Amino acid sequence: MNITLDEVRAKSKKSGCVFCDHSKIQAANIEEYQLKGFDFLSFTPLNPITQGHLVVIPVIHVNDASAEPVITGLTFQLAAMIADDLGYEDYNLIVNKGANADQTVFHLHVHIVPRYKNDDTITIWNKQGALHKDVVRDRERVYLFNHNKRGYS
Repeated sequence: MNITLDEVRAKSKKSGCVFCDHSKIQAANIEEYQLKGFDFLSFTPLNPITQGHLVVIPVIHVNDASAEPVITGLTFQLAAMIADDLGYEDYNLIVNKGANADQTVFHLHVHIVPRYKNDDTITIWNKQGALHKDVVRDRERVYLFNHNKRGYS
């Protein structure tokens, strides 16, 4: 169940969160944005994996991608707009949700990773190669089960 917009704004900062305390963001190129009444920041991460790699965060604290789907969607929308405005032709928009999925900062953030021909950037898709067909089929069955269980059509 999602909370209201006023409730989201009321919980705007979380004590100890490095992204909520903007003074702890170690980037020289912090840009501010506003989309649909929400404030966002973009900046270069500490360890960019390609030239032009940026991170986009909502200013209000959102723990992860599933906590507030509307804000997650707006963050992705803004990340795509920034990538397009910067002229990135090919790029990944990446979000990690949870420690087992490599989320290390528990404040929603979307990575814009520009991709270039022969850039040798490792992603989970090209690092491990193709999955065995049976594993893919099993994952599809689980997805379809969960998708239908939630009432999606």
